[in-house]
Amino acid sequence: MRIKEFLITRYGPLGYKTKFVLGNFTLFVGKNESGKTLTIEALIKLLLGKNVKDFENIDRVEENPEGYVVLETEQGMEVKLPDKGTLIQVTGLSPTDCRNIFIIRNSDLSLDKEGAFYTEVTDKLMGLRSEEINKIKEKLREIGRITPTGIFRNVGEEKLKERIEKGQRLIEDIDKLHKKIKEEGLEDSELEYVKIAEEIEKLKSELEELEEARKREIYEKAENALKEINEYSKRLKVLERFNEAEWQKWRDHERDIEQYHREKEGALEELQKTEEELQKHENRYAVLKEEFEILEGRKKKLEENIKPELINYEKQKTEFRAWETKNSFWQPLAYASSILLAFSLLGLFFKYSSWMIFLTLVFLLSAVVSWAYSFQFWRKKGHLESLFEKIRLALAELELEGETLEKALAHIQRFEETYLQKNKDKEDVERQKERLENKIEQLRGRIENLEEKIRSVQNVIARIKENSGEETLEGYKKKIEEKKDLETKIKGAERELRSLLGGEAISYWEQAIEELSSYKDKALGRKYDEKEVDHLRRKRQQLEEKLETLEKQREDIKRVMTEIEKRAGEILRSEKYLYCHTLADLEKIKEELQKFIQENETRKNRVLTAIKIWEKIDREEKGKVATLFGEDSLVSKYFAVATEHRYRGVVYHQERGTVEVVREDGARLSPEKLSGGAYDQLYFAIRLALGKKLLASSGGFFILDDPFIKADPYRLRKQLQMVKEMVYEEGWQIIYFTAKGEVEEALREEKEKGEITYFKIEDFSHEEE
Repeated sequence: MRIKEFLITRYGPLGYKTKFVLGNFTLFVGKNESGKTLTIEALIKLLLGKNVKDFENIDRVEENPEGYVVLETEQGMEVKLPDKGTLIQVTGLSPTDCRNIFIIRNSDLSLDKEGAFYTEVTDKLMGLRSEEINKIKEKLREIGRITPTGIFRNVGEEKLKERIEKGQRLIEDIDKLHKKIKEEGLEDSELEYVKIAEEIEKLKSELEELEEARKREIYEKAENALKEINEYSKRLKVLERFNEAEWQKWRDHERDIEQYHREKEGALEELQKTEEELQKHENRYAVLKEEFEILEGRKKKLEENIKPELINYEKQKTEFRAWETKNSFWQPLAYASSILLAFSLLGLFFKYSSWMIFLTLVFLLSAVVSWAYSFQFWRKKGHLESLFEKIRLALAELELEGETLEKALAHIQRFEETYLQKNKDKEDVERQKERLENKIEQLRGRIENLEEKIRSVQNVIARIKENSGEETLEGYKKKIEEKKDLETKIKGAERELRSLLGGEAISYWEQAIEELSSYKDKALGRKYDEKEVDHLRRKRQQLEEKLETLEKQREDIKRVMTEIEKRAGEILRSEKYLYCHTLADLEKIKEELQKFIQENETRKNRVLTAIKIWEKIDREEKGKVATLFGEDSLVSKYFAVATEHRYRGVVYHQERGTVEVVREDGARLSPEKLSGGAYDQLYFAIRLALGKKLLASSGGFFILDDPFIKADPYRLRKQLQMVKEMVYEEGWQIIYFTAKGEVEEALREEKEKGEITYFKIEDFSHEEE
């Protein structure tokens, strides 16, 4: 059977407009990302349909491809897929056969689940019964309810292993319970239980009689205490207006009155002293004020009349200093110019000439200018002296000396210091006077406050006297002590009632006494004795503890039997429920458990014996897998040719379920120890041999996706030669996909001769992946 043609109209981004008509050897060449991988995936899905789970990473595109594949049988009949089914249905091959033999994808020549695959192929080729034997063994395990390891299975609701183990433990527990009942004599405990119960009832009667005597005594004591409370309460009502707080208030207020009087006397004395001191400060203040007013008048004249003149004088004097500097030049110049003018006039007198006239005019101008400037200087100087004399006279009127400016300023400074000091003294006395006035005001307020406090506490004491009717503090104290004594007696009676009856209210006690009144005539001849009650109670407690122990033993046995009953039901799961109330029931459950365990153990042993027989048969059948391999096998022949006889055979390792290669020197190697190229040659040889075995009568096809990617150029040509021999000598169809230029180059001669069908994927209209 061969593929005649195929068309992929849509698969993800892939889509071809024309169909591919294939020859015996068809070469598809495409660069990476050209659509080659998607073309292979689409072709596989069109051939196998949904049976592609053995192919890894084949769902890059989730949708199913649109298109068809036409198969041609050896009789020339055409089968169109997927309309007529799948390759699996047409040929009878399994999806694993296709993945491990006829389709090499992603340059992966390894076999999936290698050991199981060889067994499956061998079964197909030789009609072996390995699968049927496995089914028989599985059925036997089902009958024996055991696992592949030979132990009882423990799955689902059955959980046989767990039930048998629980059954064995339950038999041990039953034996322990039998032993315990016998050793502790629990079979005779019923009679002892009845005797103890009767004795306890007698003790209860005696304790009830003592309890009646106790309640009668409580009634009598409580009734007396309640009478005392009523009597004391009547007397206490008269003394209700007397209380400790009012007495303390009266006592404290009398102390306060004494304290307030002492404070008032002290305040009056301090007021008198302060008023005297204030009078002294007022006199001192009047003197200082008069002196300060005189100074203040002088200071006003100084500030208004003299200081402005001084400032003006200092300003003009500063300006005059510049005139003094210039006058040091103009004064000598004036003298010199005058002298020179005299000489020039004298010279002109004796000899009249033009240059003498010129000199005379120059000296005259110089003398005029110099003497004019000197005159201005002396005039300003006189003005300054006149201004200072005016200032000095003004200072004299204020009794301040001022012969010079510096002395005048010094006297003014001392006057200002005297003025400031006098003002400070006046302000200090004024502050002292204000302080004393404030103090006097505070003292008068304090005295008024103390007088008000005295009147207030006197009013409080008067009110207490009026309310109580007592005029003395001592009499009030005696009434309080009497009240306290009554309250103490009432509290004592109340404590006794609480001790006897509980509760807190009179109404509660009255009700309780009323309820106890029924015991006033009970157990009259008997006195309540706490020691006797304790003795009887201890005795009853001992008997009750013993009775409780017997009851607990009975309950323990009952509980254990109930538990055994429940556990036996869960283990046996019989239609007839087994009860466990007696020792006979216990023995019956033990017999049923032993029977259940024995039956399952017997069935398991028989099943294990049968499985051993079938395993021996299975080993003999599986030994036939080795016939596919060996030094004379087709696999060894292909591998030897591919490796140029560096390896003489391929053998099968039955225990591991893998193959080994045999070198020329006889050494055996696992496939993992081979080079990458030799590894691919081995599994390509296995695929060719197994494919030929499976389809020996009809022939078939191989879909190869760059299977020799690890091969060097020499090995590549050797491998391609084997492929060509498969095509031209043995009639197989090869559909070869590659992205390698080396493959195209190695087949260039066959391509040019037209011996192979050639497609370049890029030349067809489709979208890239």
